[in-house]
Amino acid sequence: MSGNYLMAARPAALEDPLRKQAIQDYLQRTARTLEWINNNPEPWAAKSAQLLGVDKAVFLDMYNSRSQPWKVLEVDDQAIASQQEVADLFFDAGVLTERLDVAPLWDKQFKLLPL
Repeated sequence: MSGNYLMAARPAALEDPLRKQAIQDYLQRTARTLEWINNNPEPWAAKSAQLLGVDKAVFLDMYNSRSQPWKVLEVDDQAIASQQEVADLFFDAGVLTERLDVAPLWDKQFKLLPL
């Protein structure tokens, strides 16, 4: 499986300049937040535990069990190909009844500023 976690938006939101601006802001803030978490696991775990009423160890275990640092990446051909491989696998396994082209589901217009 790809290991990607996707963020989605309705097509109408992508056509609205104000909503596009809000999506860009959200992506940038999420990227900064994940970068902070990657560099500050203890304070993140402590605050998350306090907010959610879950033991801090749960969050530290989540952090330590990552296969790679959490990050937001711009959409590229590799990400699209990775999702296409998953869709093809599901088709080959009989989970999907028809082969899907996932490319139209992706949008490359959002660019991240350096953190």
